[in-house]
Amino acid sequence: MASKDTTFHVNYDRVINEKDLLAVTRLLAVDLKNNPYKSVGDFMQELSDTDLDILGDLCDDTECAKFSEIVLISEMLARAEGLDPADANESYSRTSAMVGFITCESLFRKGLVKLYRENMSFGEDQKDKVLVERLGDEDGY
Repeated sequence: MASKDTTFHVNYDRVINEKDLLAVTRLLAVDLKNNPYKSVGDFMQELSDTDLDILGDLCDDTECAKFSEIVLISEMLARAEGLDPADANESYSRTSAMVGFITCESLFRKGLVKLYRENMSFGEDQKDKVLVERLGDEDGY
């Protein structure tokens, strides 16, 4: 009996050609098809404010059909880090981390936190590293 593959695989050509996907999702697929390495921090830094707001809105509404794009972006970036395809549990973990990364990037751009993009990663070795620091502690915040 052959085992069933339950891991998440991305077909970049389908993503690129899927007109219903957000431009940011499709552009990431184009980028990764041409150069398969990209760090999560680089992706976040390169996001326009508009794209960050769109992704943030998706994160706020997990029932929205477009939330699946957060899952897709998470998996594409995990693969770009060299990680293996995810099973359902790992995909959930990566998606949760991506929601956190988007939130942290948004807080950073609002001037509310210091952000360490170099620590943005889906890898197990990054889970204990500092991602953000609250600003204003010296002022009693």
